[in-house]
Amino acid sequence: TITLQARTTVGVSATPQQTEVEIEVDDKEARTIPLSVAFTGTLSEDLYKEEAVTSLENVVVTGAKTDLDQVSRAVCRVDLSKVNDSVHEVMPILLLDAQGNEIDTALFAMDNSSATVRMEVLAKKTVPIDATLEKCFSDPQNVGRGKQIASLRFNQNEVVIVGPSEVVEKITSVNIKLLRLGGIKTSRTYTVELDLPEEVRLLTTNPIQLTVEVVDQ
Repeated sequence: TITLQARTTVGVSATPQQTEVEIEVDDKEARTIPLSVAFTGTLSEDLYKEEAVTSLENVVVTGAKTDLDQVSRAVCRVDLSKVNDSVHEVMPILLLDAQGNEIDTALFAMDNSSATVRMEVLAKKTVPIDATLEKCFSDPQNVGRGKQIASLRFNQNEVVIVGPSEVVEKITSVNIKLLRLGGIKTSRTYTVELDLPEEVRLLTTNPIQLTVEVVDQ
């Protein structure tokens, strides 16, 4: 409790309306809070983002214990609706409570107020698998005597690929790595791999299978 006194320089008396004020003092603390990336908005359907990373793992926040108790996370916020290319940008560090509400950073001293966010963004595309006999087998005519191939069927007709936009935009379909019929006489199912450019990868995770139906001529 502090006693208040009034002073005047004009030669008249002055009496404060309140003679005492109570000041509440809180403990001062420093805490290390992990830094992560928080997202808002929605990324365009023709884009794919890799995991975002920050240049700092943690931020040290110093302030009153009561205020620090409200801090749940430290984040750099990225609006995905505005992303159309890979991100490499210095962004402010925000403090959030448990409900995700922003807390005024002016209440605290922080060892860093910003961090660099890096996030690779790739083009994404759904393309068909070429199911023609010549695109699937190196020996497309090598069928057993008296037999013929009635059909080729993939367990999934389309796959999702990601990669640099200048490469992905030129791809209209994909091929499998060539198999051998080897004089096939009965129907058979193969587990296959796609033959993709080095910079492109498959996002679809289910195994790709090709069923060859063989019938009598």
